[in-house]
Amino acid sequence: MDGEIIRRLQAAADQSGVAIVSSFICSPIANTPSPIAKLVNRGFIIKPHAPMEIQDKRHLYAHGGEDLFFHPAQERCIFEYKGVKILLLVCYDLRFPAWARNQSGSDYDIILVVANWPEVRVQYWDALVAARATENQCYIAAVNMVGTDDKGLNYNGHSVAYDTRLQPIVSFADNEEGTKIADFDIAALHHFREVLPLWKDVDQFELKKIGINSHWHD
Repeated sequence: MDGEIIRRLQAAADQSGVAIVSSFICSPIANTPSPIAKLVNRGFIIKPHAPMEIQDKRHLYAHGGEDLFFHPAQERCIFEYKGVKILLLVCYDLRFPAWARNQSGSDYDIILVVANWPEVRVQYWDALVAARATENQCYIAAVNMVGTDDKGLNYNGHSVAYDTRLQPIVSFADNEEGTKIADFDIAALHHFREVLPLWKDVDQFELKKIGINSHWHD
């Protein structure tokens, strides 16, 4: 957790005065009591001059064998940066609305998504990013990979940021790479939630912890 890459990212955050969000695969070590859980897909936010905060991936892609090698997040974390509350979703977590549900209407202001979502399923990416924004009355910024992995899967991006009315603030075309800036008006978001308080009608529920994967074997 304090390797060279993390130290460089922390230095970049300190020097630029901006927070950095991404994810990586690591051993949970002391972060979980289980000796069975070998790896986690660890989302993180690195703020200037502050300790790194983490959000592990909750939902493991069983079709790809992730449930055999990874341990799921046990709790959902909300980050706060400059007075703005942020929910981080790691890739496949985007598919699961209960995990992202804004039950109180003010759980968070922005959803950030980091993903390797393949081109063959990008139509679902497009639909799910929009759905998470509208059902939770929040901004969303979702960043997807461009390129080909070592298994030959192609990724064509479609990174996008939406406002609560599903108007794209910034968007990327097929296979487009680059840097774009999305401006989020948090005061306008809070006003929108007051004018149209859909959150008052949501189903209330409690997220439960997931047991250790019993299929792990050496």
